[in-house]
Parts: sequence; structure tokens; C-alpha cells
Amino acid sequence: MNITILGGGTAGLVTALITKKTFPKYNITIIKSDSIGIIGVGEGSTHHWKKFTTYCDIPTSEFVKEAEGSIKRSIHLENWNGDRTSYFHTGNDFFLNEYKRFDNPSEDLGFLKTLISNDIKLEDPVFYTDLVVSLEQGSQYHFNTYKLNAFLQKVCKRNNINIVETTIKDVTLNSASDIECLIDENNIKYSSDFFIDCSGFKRFIISKLGAKWISYRKYLPMNHALAFPTSDVTNLRTSTLARALSSGWNWQIATQTRMGNGYVFCDDYINSDQAYEEVQTYYSEKFDVAKDIKFEAGRLDNLWINNCLAVGLCGSFVEPLEASSIGNTILQAFAFVRVLPAWKSDRKISKLFNAQFEDSFNNIVDFIQLHYFTKRSDSKFWKELSNVMIKTDFNQEYIDIWRKTLPQKTVFNNRYYMFQAEDFASVMSGLGLYDKEYIKQQLLKNYSLTKIQNNLKIYNDYLKSTKNQKYIKHEILLQQNNML
Repeated sequence: MNITILGGGTAGLVTALITKKTFPKYNITIIKSDSIGIIGVGEGSTHHWKKFTTYCDIPTSEFVKEAEGSIKRSIHLENWNGDRTSYFHTGNDFFLNEYKRFDNPSEDLGFLKTLISNDIKLEDPVFYTDLVVSLEQGSQYHFNTYKLNAFLQKVCKRNNINIVETTIKDVTLNSASDIECLIDENNIKYSSDFFIDCSGFKRFIISKLGAKWISYRKYLPMNHALAFPTSDVTNLRTSTLARALSSGWNWQIATQTRMGNGYVFCDDYINSDQAYEEVQTYYSEKFDVAKDIKFEAGRLDNLWINNCLAVGLCGSFVEPLEASSIGNTILQAFAFVRVLPAWKSDRKISKLFNAQFEDSFNNIVDFIQLHYFTKRSDSKFWKELSNVMIKTDFNQEYIDIWRKTLPQKTVFNNRYYMFQAEDFASVMSGLGLYDKEYIKQQLLKNYSLTKIQNNLKIYNDYLKSTKNQKYIKHEILLQQNNML
């Protein structure tokens, strides 16, 4: 089978590698254009990245070195309630282990409720430091997007994936409304059995098949981002900083040789010049904006139409918060290779795929929107947000219930959901959304004092064990691995 992928960004390269690993005899071709370039805004991954590199036999040490990468353990959300406090969103197994246990069918979450009712944060104190254990300790990483792109191209070539440098100008369809071929600037035709559109916001192929964009602006009003690198990496932090500002939030991501930064905002409240002036006050280094990007949260009505699949930014986009874009690409690619053999004999499979990833995308929107359920009211944007932003059906139904019960994992029944009950539990805790008094009363009603005290002992024993852990400074670890 011949598969052609249009687009040489992260989405195209990752999809090519997963497809080639699954079907080594397939002919995979990537068509890319350096004149178009890549978006190159996000510089962080979710835990799905490790699943991708493991599946495609990419050593972590090689990836980290080549992509100027670093370890990412969490998202550090600062001042989202406007009170100068901060919290971490993380998938730390110790704090959220009750969600992963099969012997907890009742989901009473007594350990978590013990911590919450005692005002204990659901986060490891080590997150406030730059101490790590090893390159393999986690599954999330920071990286230089451009270095990552060059590295993934190299991996593609050593896996016999053909990369063609040209600019596609036209798309032709056959009588069955399948894509027949792509035509480049030199009138060269590229025929294939299947096409994957990774052309980003251009949606160059899938739009020819009638795919329509569905806006989610009413759920997520952010629509503008300034991206800029800075050179100061003296603080090689292991968390992505997401600092709330007057009309959105500022990200900071430490890689080995530079800091990736940006300001995501709603331009109904400030323009690019005002956003630049505001975010510059948080940096001692004078910077220039590398990218000024307008975007809209939303998705295509159908990702898969006939013999074409839209992946990555081409198919959907939320916003940079929680680095969901690359993770979603990985999920889509794995789902695609699972069903491609069946699709060749039963094309109705694509309809099931579309329904599954519509649901999966809504999960991402639900989770990102949760971050904006804050108490902050110190600017026009934050004052008006609750009236401007419509709650998703999911959040409308569950968040008020979960204030008393905590998120329940039985609700998360799609294998391609990016965010699970434990993710919602972590962010709700950080924002102070729980009814602590109610939770405490129910805890005392349903648990013995001995059980509660034992839960607190488990927590305190964990803190003691972390102090005995053999840590190393993040920067030194990278130096020892010949990466700095």
C-alpha cells in the first residue's frame, strides 16, 4: 500500500513513523515544503510522547540529545486565582493511585478525600525544585521544536520513509471522489492509495473533500498567541510554567539552550502590541516576537473522508495550554493504524473513527476549559470570562457534582481520551473547587478515625521516602549524558 503524507511538521513525521512501524512493507512518502515551514510554537509533550518513542524504538537519550530536550514532570499554573498562589497539574501516581487501582470499584477515593479535607496539596514538593532521578523517570519532555523536526526527519530516513521537498499546488479527485493525486509546483503528480493531511491550518487536502470547520470559540475564547525564545536557561526547571496574565496566560519552557515562551490571549481585550508590552515586564531580557499567530479553537466535522485523514493541527486545535496537540496527534495515529486494515474492506470504519475522535476532542476542550473556572477578577477579561465563555455540556453536568464527590473514572469511557479523572481531580484541587467541608463531613461519616489517620501516615511516609530518594540536579544530569 502507498501512503502519502502532506506536511513535514511534528504531526506528519510522527504519523509516518507510527504507520511505518506498524506496516513496514508499506511505501510511506512525506511531502514537505521548507518555504511553508512549521508552526513551531509548542515545545512540550504529554505522557503520550513516551508511548510513541517506545513503539518506534527511539531511545530517550538520543531524542533528548538531538532535540535539545529536557525532562518535564508537570504544568506549573501560577496565579490563576489572582491570589499569587500556584499549583501543579501532574499525573503523579502516588497522589492519584486510587484512580489506577482495579480493587477500588466503589471509587470512594478515601485517600484523596483525606488529603483534600486536610488542606494537603495533591503535588510532590520536589516539583518546586530542579532535582530529578533519571532521563527515564517520566514520560514527558520539553524540546526545541526545530531541532526535534530535524531529528525526526533523520529517524524517518533511517526507517526508509521517503521525504520529498516540494510545494503542492493542486489536488485531483477521481470519479469516486477519492483523492487521486497531488500536483506540485513543477506539475509532478504524486499518486497514492491513501493520503494523510498534515498541512496544518491550511487543510490543503481534506478541504477538497468538503470538510467543514466547527468553531469552539464559545467554549474557549483564546484566539491569539505571541511566541518568542529567550536565551536565559539558568533555571532549567522541570515544569512548564503557565502564568495567568491580564487577558490570558504566559508560558515558559526550559530546553537545553533556550527558553521557549509565549503569551496566549483573547484579542477582544488586548492587541498584539499591548500583549507584548505586558509580557515583556516579566522578562529581564529584551526579546523579539518570533511568531504572531491568530487561531480559533475548533475541529473539522470529519477527520477521515474517503481515502484521506486529517491529523494534527489540520484536524483540530484547542490552544497551547497542557500541550495537547502533539498528544492528540499520537492518539490519532495509533487509532489509524489499528483500523486501516479493516477500512480497506469496510469503509464505514472511518465513520466510527470520526465519532470516536469527536468525543476525544470534546474531552480535551472540557479539560482545558476547567482551567478557566477561577476566582480571578482583576481585569476586564477575567471579570467577563464567566459570561463570555459557555460551559461545555460535560462541565455543566459534572463539575458541580464533583465538587463534593471528586471526579469519577467511570465517566471516562473512550480509550482515546487524553485527559482522565485524575487530571480533572488535580486541576480542581489546584483551583480550590472542592467543597472541603462537605468532603470532610462525609469522610468522618464513612471512615473510621483510624483509617483517616492511616491515610495521613501513608502521606507522611511518602514525604519521608522522597527525602531519601537519590536526586540529581536537572542540569547536571544532562551534562553527564553529554547533552549540555
